[in-house]
Amino acid sequence: MAYSAVDDIEDAYRATKGLLLPFELRRWLRLAVVVFFVSGLSGVTLNTGSVSNLPAPPGPGVSGPSIFDSLPAVLAIAGVVLLVALAFTLVGSLMEFVFVRIVERRDVRIRGPFGENSRNGVSLFLFRLLVGVVLLATVLFLAALVWGLGVAGAVIAVLLSPVIVVGVIGLYLLHRFTVDFVVPVMLVDDVGVVGGWQTFAPELRENAAEYGVYALVRIGLGIAFGVVVGIGFVAVGVLVGIPFAILAGVVLVVQYFVGLGPVFLFLAVVGIVLYAIAVTVVGVTVVQTPVSTYLRHYSLFVLADVSPAYDLVAEIRDDADEPSADD
Repeated sequence: MAYSAVDDIEDAYRATKGLLLPFELRRWLRLAVVVFFVSGLSGVTLNTGSVSNLPAPPGPGVSGPSIFDSLPAVLAIAGVVLLVALAFTLVGSLMEFVFVRIVERRDVRIRGPFGENSRNGVSLFLFRLLVGVVLLATVLFLAALVWGLGVAGAVIAVLLSPVIVVGVIGLYLLHRFTVDFVVPVMLVDDVGVVGGWQTFAPELRENAAEYGVYALVRIGLGIAFGVVVGIGFVAVGVLVGIPFAILAGVVLVVQYFVGLGPVFLFLAVVGIVLYAIAVTVVGVTVVQTPVSTYLRHYSLFVLADVSPAYDLVAEIRDDADEPSADD
């Protein structure tokens, strides 16, 4: 019977259990740090202002502030956000290699593999940056088209939409295969993204059917796990919110009867920040970590079966193939 990427679904599950269980808090927290950057989680929305912060409309005969008056501040904030996003992407690119090493070696360490793969991480970062630039350029092109030509531009954008959709899907698959398969190739051959693709491209052409099935299964798993993670984070938000709600109630009572003045606003801000941090830490550790760990196992199992020269899970494959007592 011909091999199919579906065959590795159960084996990856067993191997994931072998890494995560029995539960050890330190191991899960270390994995959560890696997963936080690898998954690209962004659970906090940065608000740069509110209605109360907006300048009041000018009165009669009074010239209001020009939009250019706030331009330096807007550019400064945008620059900070961009730097944070780039730093996050760079660390996340390095963590992709750390994650593979963790799965391969069954040793949840960060510092060693992080330093060992700095060059490869930068190469992956530059690749992701290029993909991001292409996507941004596409969005800006469409916006300029509609803005400059009006209805005619909107019609042209609609006519181009099939090409754009195909291009976006192509970029997604390019990034997905780079992270799932080219990253392990880069580790084995100690090459950059270009060298990794030069090696993996012939494998992809020769085994197009198997990797095609993987792409379909991976998209399906991504959608299913996305729903699970979403529900999990909602549950975590509710559970973590209970003690915060109790504390908020106490503060509100004190504010009502005694009055806390500016301290009340400070406590409110601190409470919101601490709540966001708590939900992120608990959610990533308990919900996202098992999902991401499973998906990383699954991609490595598929690569090992389709392209045995890049089998990084040989030592755990035999254990995964043997059903456990509770299966």
